[in-house]
Amino acid sequence: MNRMRVVVLSFVVVVLCCSLSGCVPADTSIGPAATTVRVFSYNVENAFDDRVDGTEYSDYGPSSNYYADRLWQVKIDHVREVLEATGRPQVVGLIEVENERMASMVLDAVRDLGYRSMAVTSGSSVTQSMLISSFPIQAVASLPTTSGVRDILVASVDVGGTPLYVLVNHWKAKDSGETESLRIRSAKVGRAEVDRLLTQDAMADIVLIGDFNSTEDEHRATGKMTGINDVLRTTGDRTSMTAQAARSLYDPWFEMPVSQRGSAIHSSTWQSLDHIIMSPGLFDKTGLSYNAGSFDAFRAPFLLSYQRAADGRPVPNRWQESGNQHGSDGYSDHLPVIADFAVNPG
Repeated sequence: MNRMRVVVLSFVVVVLCCSLSGCVPADTSIGPAATTVRVFSYNVENAFDDRVDGTEYSDYGPSSNYYADRLWQVKIDHVREVLEATGRPQVVGLIEVENERMASMVLDAVRDLGYRSMAVTSGSSVTQSMLISSFPIQAVASLPTTSGVRDILVASVDVGGTPLYVLVNHWKAKDSGETESLRIRSAKVGRAEVDRLLTQDAMADIVLIGDFNSTEDEHRATGKMTGINDVLRTTGDRTSMTAQAARSLYDPWFEMPVSQRGSAIHSSTWQSLDHIIMSPGLFDKTGLSYNAGSFDAFRAPFLLSYQRAADGRPVPNRWQESGNQHGSDGYSDHLPVIADFAVNPG
């Protein structure tokens, strides 16, 4: 377990929050005054920084126009645009950020929106996972999974005296060949950390966010053992979260009709690959509590393309590239996902 530097930039800002259905007043103030906390997860699709280190993917090498055309700044501007459009969520996981340098550049660009803390994984993968927050980040670890697979970022976020434990994940993609075994390895690392936290406090407030490259019903769809359903033990049964000694984790994708699920396209079909998975402690009416029905993928028109998936829905407006030449109009091949949590008094 590698301990990492946490960059804390302190300032206070008063914020208005836009809900997914429109712009309405909401209390997303920082510190003890907060009454609602919005958690956000977004795979930003290869946000590389402004220089070539030799570790980039080949289409981001020295002959790419990405650097001369300052497209790294476009990436940062797009992150800011999405954060503003989603109401400036206070707990933000970003996936596929190149390194700590790029993470710091992102934080610098959104400090005026209220973000004050940052943490980044320290693994050897080409891209990293990062967390930014308008609350203080008190403890951070980068948990190795297996060779060639990304670390899991673990952070304790202080929400007005209540610790919210955040695990930011980016599991192995569904490439050709058998890859579920690698997702199972990541799931085992994440599950072990959840169990460690629950041993200390059975009702700890924990969210697992990020790109799991797994659907909410992966086991049913494949008929095989999966990391998300069988190792993490996810469920759509919210009532089971209040059972004594509950150890399942709640996946709010199950709240939605199947026809409306999905955060990314895989094999021409919508799949719910990005998640905000919750521990039983987020259903006990102390500390933080999940606002049932608040989870969704954010489908703003600017994040969607004119192209259509097999079911007729518009697909994500992904980052544009052809070989090593990049455009500046697209955003990502994933949509952000969001969930709201009430801050209970006392």
